[in-house]
Amino acid sequence: MYVVVGCSNCESVKIAVESNETTVCNRCQKQIDLDKARKIFRSEDLEEAKEARSMALARREGFDDIADDIVEGGIVSENVGERFGEDELLEERGVDTEAVEEAGEVTRDATAGESKPQKRIVKDAVEFLDEPTDDDIAEFAEERGVGRDKAFEIVDKLCMEGEAMRTREGTVRLL
Repeated sequence: MYVVVGCSNCESVKIAVESNETTVCNRCQKQIDLDKARKIFRSEDLEEAKEARSMALARREGFDDIADDIVEGGIVSENVGERFGEDELLEERGVDTEAVEEAGEVTRDATAGESKPQKRIVKDAVEFLDEPTDDDIAEFAEERGVGRDKAFEIVDKLCMEGEAMRTREGTVRLL
């Protein structure tokens, strides 16, 4: 049986074999206890687990419409489309999703110090955007609560520390 789990440290999403006690996050290398981990999807079919992981990543990045189109267009297997849904998972755990929606959307505000989430947001921008420039990254980060100047500062720091580079064309790449 395969499970799609979320890392509580860096918010990454990965596929694990449910019979294992632990797995290691591919992004931050944190050990994840599968008994305690947030399970997003469970299936005996690895391909279904891959589809569910892709949908979870799309939803995490705010591409709910694309994830919905994927389900409606039959791009993912019918089983994944029927079984995958954030609201259903939350309701299974006793969360009143309608009350949460009525309470309003929660945003992550930028803080004075460079917190790991801000750096992670900037890195996600570089990973998920197609040939991102500094301005593209700043826009992506601003939409997620990181100030524009702070995003520029984080990109500069990533480049100086050798975690990223700028190409001649002005795009940023992670190394």
